[in-house]
Amino acid sequence: MDSIAIKPWTDNPVNNWTFECSINNIYAVSNKADVLWRVKSLVVDYPRLPYEQMVIHEDGIRATDFYGRRVFISKNTGQILKKDIVK
Repeated sequence: MDSIAIKPWTDNPVNNWTFECSINNIYAVSNKADVLWRVKSLVVDYPRLPYEQMVIHEDGIRATDFYGRRVFISKNTGQILKKDIVK
């Protein structure tokens, strides 16, 4: 299996840029530059913001937005496993 890099996507080079691309801005990319997954959309009842901070742990990824809303993301699938608020 190729190694992967998981990082926030701050510059979308795709011509069909959308607001949704800027919100779900964490991608897993292979060492051959293939996009393996993009973080899944979070369904919430408040305005969503792009992820600004991300930490990779053995058990998954933790990412937060500007307001400290944190999500726990699967490193293998990009699925959001749970969410909370950082104090």
